[in-house]
Amino acid sequence: MSREGDKIGGEVFREGETGSPILESAPAFVECSLVDTLEKGDHSLFLGRIVAASLQNEPEGRPDEATLWLKDLGEKIFYGG
Repeated sequence: MSREGDKIGGEVFREGETGSPILESAPAFVECSLVDTLEKGDHSLFLGRIVAASLQNEPEGRPDEATLWLKDLGEKIFYGG
């Protein structure tokens, strides 16, 4: 994604405590600092310390109805995990 002023990929953002971009349109965020990286086989595991977290808007209704499912993102999204 490309940065243009205060937007990344057309989305407005602000800098978090670590300098990471926090999307203003995101319903919530967790910002972490890297503590350690562990190499396991062909995977890297990252251990982070939470430095900031926020809920932008309180979800209405049941919390499980606010779950974002990969299938809801369309046919071009694939998770091969």
